[in-house]
Amino acid sequence: MMNPVHHECRWSHKKMCEVEFDVTDSRLSGAGISLPVLEAGCTYASGRLESEGTDEENMSLGAVLPEAGRVSGSIHDDCFFSFERAPDELVDGVCRAVLEQQAGYAEAQVSLEGASLSLGRALRDFGCLRLRTEPKHLQVTIERLTGDSPLFGRRFRRIGRVRLDQPQAEVEIPNYTLERTRARARRSA
Repeated sequence: MMNPVHHECRWSHKKMCEVEFDVTDSRLSGAGISLPVLEAGCTYASGRLESEGTDEENMSLGAVLPEAGRVSGSIHDDCFFSFERAPDELVDGVCRAVLEQQAGYAEAQVSLEGASLSLGRALRDFGCLRLRTEPKHLQVTIERLTGDSPLFGRRFRRIGRVRLDQPQAEVEIPNYTLERTRARARRSA
């Protein structure tokens, strides 16, 4: 189990993080995710993370992966990160590490492999997910971005959960199938 709190901030106090994947340029970014979580994500992707610079406020990153080579990125305040042109294995690896971080908030000892792959697919389909751990209920709530406006900010709606109360964690998103989401995207384009 990963120690989820590597630093104190608004995100860690709320046991929450956001992960975003832009399909147009394969940009993977997020908030509430520290450098040790990204290092674990690169390890799960069979790679390693290199950091350049000593400034804790802003650091350049490089995910070195066996098939994709070096993927450039950055991290700010050990909380906000971004990778340009992130391949699927990096997206899946970071999703697994993020779920490990969230399970750590609940002090849950569960296997996360299958759940992290499901979360990675949902991230690619929905584009932006917010995860919030509810330790009392041994679950991680999954919310998706439903709107963004200058006046009201980013709006999220709960779409499912990750159950942490069994040996194998599982993602539950009612009425969600890959085909429906892709069909909706084609209609709106």
